[in-house]
Amino acid sequence: MRSIVDASFAAIANGRHLVRDLETVRADWRTRVAARRDSAVHRLVDLLLRQPVVDSKLVASTLEVTGANAQIAIDRLVDAEILDQITGGRRNRIWQAKDVVRVLDEFAARAKRRRG
Repeated sequence: MRSIVDASFAAIANGRHLVRDLETVRADWRTRVAARRDSAVHRLVDLLLRQPVVDSKLVASTLEVTGANAQIAIDRLVDAEILDQITGGRRNRIWQAKDVVRVLDEFAARAKRRRG
């Protein structure tokens, strides 16, 4: 029973650490993006915290903007070094928010260390 309790508290602590790390990423990104708070760029920042790998179709449908406006928002975040294209070419491109992926990898590594 004690091990279940210890594991539960460790999982809660790890989850809180993840939230703090994601809040830090968001704060850093906000300093790198100059746009109106209600712009698609800032809404894309919020989306990336939940979905760190996106394509323009997903961005357009989730943010309810045109494909052109989705691409403009993506390009702004590429310029701010928040998004990196992870596919080659000009068609069917996919972008990744490396900071969120790193934070999630760290979260997973902490969980594995506690399990072992």
